[in-house]
Amino acid sequence: MIGSKVNNYEILSLLGEGGMGNVYLAEDKSVNRKAAIKAILPHLAKNQHIRDRFMNELKTMSRLQHENIVNLFDYVVNDNGLYLIMEHVDGTPLDDYLENLGRPLEEDLAIEITKQIVSACNHAHSKGIVHRDIKPGNIMITKDGIVKILDFGIAKIINEEVNKLTKTGLQIGTVYYMAPEQVQGKDVSFQTDIYSIGVTLYQLITGDKPYSDLTNEYQIYEKIVKEDLPDPSAMRPELSIYIGKVVSKATRKAPSDRFKNCDEFLKVLDEKEMYKAKYKNQSTGHENITKTKAQTHSATNNATIRTSNERQISLPNATGALVCGILGVLFSWMGILAVVGVILDIIALSLATGSISKYKKNPDLYTRSSLGNAKTGQVLGIIGLCLFSIILIGFILVLGV
Repeated sequence: MIGSKVNNYEILSLLGEGGMGNVYLAEDKSVNRKAAIKAILPHLAKNQHIRDRFMNELKTMSRLQHENIVNLFDYVVNDNGLYLIMEHVDGTPLDDYLENLGRPLEEDLAIEITKQIVSACNHAHSKGIVHRDIKPGNIMITKDGIVKILDFGIAKIINEEVNKLTKTGLQIGTVYYMAPEQVQGKDVSFQTDIYSIGVTLYQLITGDKPYSDLTNEYQIYEKIVKEDLPDPSAMRPELSIYIGKVVSKATRKAPSDRFKNCDEFLKVLDEKEMYKAKYKNQSTGHENITKTKAQTHSATNNATIRTSNERQISLPNATGALVCGILGVLFSWMGILAVVGVILDIIALSLATGSISKYKKNPDLYTRSSLGNAKTGQVLGIIGLCLFSIILIGFILVLGV
């Protein structure tokens, strides 16, 4: 096709090849704009089943307009073939980027990249679209660090009746990044993408995908369905406990145990500094990536014997709620200071309510002891207000007499 034209776009070179088609670099010289043209292979283009899938891809991509998703410019359907004319991304696939780097990403960079992936999926999910194949190979990163997600063509539109375009039992997705429900052939949901994002984050911070030592698909399926992902800190002890908790939450076996949506996922990623500042493993240096089997075993054992309180994070403002509650009760009966006591009681209730709400959303991230502080602060705030009210009523009654 090189040298031919699709609409006003002249085909310049081949960018990549796939099972259903090839991707070409093209340029519309009249507007000086380059594009990536996905062309369905000629011998498949006349197949009605393939045409249905193509139109499904077109329908999906036309609904997505986001800075972290490759945009669709145009499409062509004619006797010569089927073509999608898409935004050309001058970047590197994320898996190639990792391989060229030769080491895992720094934690902060991995989080920033993950936030862009989650943001893109959040937009798609708001349109009722699940990608179903999130993985580093489907994610481009530009020289400016901008993430672009590719290939929403196998996405499923959740809220619409669509034709069954795949054979019964055919699983769409790449095995290492597939969620348990995909492996089991069950219905996918927004949490399916969240799982795959969690696996992708795991690869960014460890430099390798989980279960990479296994080559038998059945063994990998068994691991995905029955076992939690390996602890990232077993490979890189310098990683913060926070990042391990995020990966663990995103990759829970039951979809309902993962982040409930991408909004919640983003909020936790945005709060990274609060978590990382307080709880961070002390080991540093990339030399840990190449440690011996004995060292790995030791690190795994150390990770196993940590207590739950060491691996969890204190609720923000829980201690503040407790302190304000105590002072509020003390001041509530002390004459003019009772006004200050009331203010402290109200602050205690506000802080406690916020902390308890955070715990309910992510109970695995926070210690129960800090929850206890928040609840105690809440009770003390109520007691302080009641005490002030009783004293105030008594004072009024005395004056009345």
